[in-house]
Amino acid sequence: MSFKLINSIDPNAGTDNLGHIGVGLDNVTRRLQLLYKDNYRFETVKMDEVFVVNLGLPLEKLEEQYVDKLQLTVK
Repeated sequence: MSFKLINSIDPNAGTDNLGHIGVGLDNVTRRLQLLYKDNYRFETVKMDEVFVVNLGLPLEKLEEQYVDKLQLTVK
């Protein structure tokens, strides 16, 4: 699965001494490492007005015996 997120940057948001904004990206990176080891792609790019995240995750193939039992519901 590939996922791309593009988010505007708040020009008034503060940063720490290293230029990081919050701890969210560090937490995401740690969780991805725990769940997927090195079998994922997580890239971030900070531009002037937007922040871009590219995430790639391997998906497991659904076993044939479960395909008919899979039901998707919209809430």
